[in-house]
Parts: sequence; C-alpha cells; structure tokens
Amino acid sequence: MIVKTKTVESELDDGRRDILLRQLESIFVLEGYRRSTMADLAMRLRCSKRALYQLAPSKEDLFLIVVQQVMDEIWRLGLEAESQTEQVQDRIHSYVTAAIVPCKRWSPVFLSDVESMPEAHAILEKHLRDRMERLEKMVREGIRLGAFRKTSPKLVAEIIIVSASRFCSPTFLEQSKLDLASAVEDMCDLLWNGLLHPVEIASEERKKLRR
Repeated sequence: MIVKTKTVESELDDGRRDILLRQLESIFVLEGYRRSTMADLAMRLRCSKRALYQLAPSKEDLFLIVVQQVMDEIWRLGLEAESQTEQVQDRIHSYVTAAIVPCKRWSPVFLSDVESMPEAHAILEKHLRDRMERLEKMVREGIRLGAFRKTSPKLVAEIIIVSASRFCSPTFLEQSKLDLASAVEDMCDLLWNGLLHPVEIASEERKKLRR
C-alpha cells in the first residue's frame, strides 16, 4: 500500500504541511498511533481536523506517511554520511551508524505499531532490503580493493539487515535489555572485526591500548 498526501487545499501550503508531518512524527515515534484520535492530534498540533484530513484520510494513513518519512530520513542520512568518507570501510561504517541517532527516538510503542501494521511493516522491510543491496555493493568493493577478507558480500549484507530487522522487535529489545541504537552499535563493532584482516584487527587493538 503506497500512501501519499492528498492534494493540498487552501488551508495548507507546502511549508505548513511539512511542519505538521514533522510534528506528527515527533508524536508517533514516541507514542505510536493507536492511542490518538484525529481530534486529539488536531488539538495537540493546534490545527483543524480538516487540515489533518487534507494530509490523509485516517490516523492509520497518517502513521504510514510518518513511517515512510522516517525511513526516507535514515536513507538520506546514510547517503550523506557515506559521501563524506573515502575509504570503503569508513563508508560502510558511516552508512550503517548514521541510522543510530534517528533510531534513538523510536519507542517500543512505535516499533510495536510498525510490527503489527502490515503496511507499515512492509515499508520497513523495503527500506531494509534497499539498504542491504547498497551494503552488498560496498562490501563487494571492499573485497575487490583488498580492504576486507574474502567472504560473501551477500552474506555480510544479510547479517546486517536480518539483525537490524530483529532489533526492531520490541520483544528482542526487552529480552536483550538494549535499546535499538545500542544494538546497532554493538552489531557494527562485531561485524567490523569480522570483516577486517587479522593483521588489521591486531593493529586496531593496539591503537585502543595506546589511548
């Protein structure tokens, strides 16, 4: 299901629409969508219900727009972080860890709502698949350049994405006593040592001891 905002009528210009969507994002990533009504949201955002209905026909559709907005932001941040580094290993690390800051805002309630709504979960899964394809290309490049040990690029990308998908489960986070950002950070550290050549791992450990 692809959700698009409705054609904006006179009450909403593009700037106002963007502001409302950002405000909705702040609410939904902390509280989810189930507890709110359109009337509640309008009151909290100090706008009319009509303005919200111009964005989407229901609170469920508003939630889907926000989920897509959140995933688009993470994708954009990843590309920006990747573009600021040259070494392939630094690009991968920057690309993956760029998701940590925005993910810190995601509450268990938000993750539960994403998991339980098929359309929202589909948006998350597509985002993860797109990230996997990009990571696979970068890992393949790293192997070709000799920066990484020889391994399957698809396997590495799958490990990252399957892990990230599992980390989005409120059940996993509760059982592991981790938040989403911490889980991603730990996974990156473990994966990094697995990709580097043994000599490079020893070099990295020596650097840490000198600090």
